[in-house]
Amino acid sequence: MDLLASLLSTLRLHTTVFAQGTFCGSWAIDTSGSGQASFHLVVAGRCFLRMPPADQTWPLGPGDLVLFPRDAPHAITPGVGSEAPPTAAVPVPFDIAPPEPGTGLLCGHFEFARTRRNPVLDALPDHVLFRAHERADSWPRRVIEQVIRESKAGAPASSVVIERLVDILFIEAVRRRAAAAPDAIGLFAALRDPQLRRAIEGMHARPEHDWTVASLAERAAMSRSAFAARFHAVLAETPVQYLTRWRMQLAYGWLRDGAVTVLDVALRAGYQTEAAFIRAFKREMGVTPGAVRRAAVGRA
Repeated sequence: MDLLASLLSTLRLHTTVFAQGTFCGSWAIDTSGSGQASFHLVVAGRCFLRMPPADQTWPLGPGDLVLFPRDAPHAITPGVGSEAPPTAAVPVPFDIAPPEPGTGLLCGHFEFARTRRNPVLDALPDHVLFRAHERADSWPRRVIEQVIRESKAGAPASSVVIERLVDILFIEAVRRRAAAAPDAIGLFAALRDPQLRRAIEGMHARPEHDWTVASLAERAAMSRSAFAARFHAVLAETPVQYLTRWRMQLAYGWLRDGAVTVLDVALRAGYQTEAAFIRAFKREMGVTPGAVRRAAVGRA
């Protein structure tokens, strides 16, 4: 089972580009604080990424892309010591290519399905940087180059093409972290643990099953106590908490589709009664399943 694909599918990832412009003189951009993941792509010129609290600084040039999966505080500035107050990036039509001189930036944010906590986002670092000087045969580099071409060309539906390409880059950031993360705790650490992985695969493959800590431990070929202790140590939650959150993320997606009743979703999520499901859903998601379904039907 492709667990990473299973987890990413519940994110319902959608990228929105909200600004394309050129910045000259004294300026700074800080899009953090919105509660949304965001990104900035340097289309032309040079600038610096600054992140508190230690005020770490990275130089950025044409083709460099930085992603902020969890809305980390940051500022994009024209110089290391820039003290200009942050300004909101102003959207401009996509048929206007950023002129020189100045720093051309393409800014946007990532939208995800509503959830109080997502293991994929929790497992990512505060920022992910794709560098333009990566080797020429790197496909992410070629994708970024295509994004820049689209931003300058002003062709029909350029904004849609750009947003889908950045979707792909976000997924690649997740894959890179999953493959190379040195973490001893967190989602990616759990997926590298063969025994924990077997238990997680079971929950993802059959969320409606009446899983217990004992049955999950048996699947992991561990004693109940050893399994429960290792699971909590690596994922910072109990197996039952993980299962509940996974079920609610699936349920949220089913409800957003609007084609099934709340009772149908409850049964698919492993609940015997609609009332028990409603209580669990509201506790985890902060909203009733009926409200999610009504909103979905209203959009149809």
